[in-house]
Amino acid sequence: LNSPREFPNLNQQPRVVPIDPALAKQKALAATVRLRIESETMQSNGTGTVIWAANGEALIITCGHIFRDMKNTDQLFIDFYRDGNWVNVPGQVLQFYADKHDIGMVKCALPFEVEAIGIN
Repeated sequence: LNSPREFPNLNQQPRVVPIDPALAKQKALAATVRLRIESETMQSNGTGTVIWAANGEALIITCGHIFRDMKNTDQLFIDFYRDGNWVNVPGQVLQFYADKHDIGMVKCALPFEVEAIGIN
């Protein structure tokens, strides 16, 4: 970085933008996915949240422990629920920490447009 990072004033109250609860629920559900890790001997499931989506790709944040026993030959699938049906696409694990931080990041191609849930 060429310039010092500006940190927010922690004494300032956060700006709250009113949102209709039904709309908030709809957006949260649309950005929530099911993750499936499949092999010949096991299946592991988890959930994740789309935190970035553009150019036909999505970044999804999830818990890292679901990847702890994953092998290179296992397959990751990302399942989106739309209009009463599951739509699944292959996923790729980018990074995960299974123990102390229990966080993981995966990516996938998007089969349709998804509005990401921002992290502030």
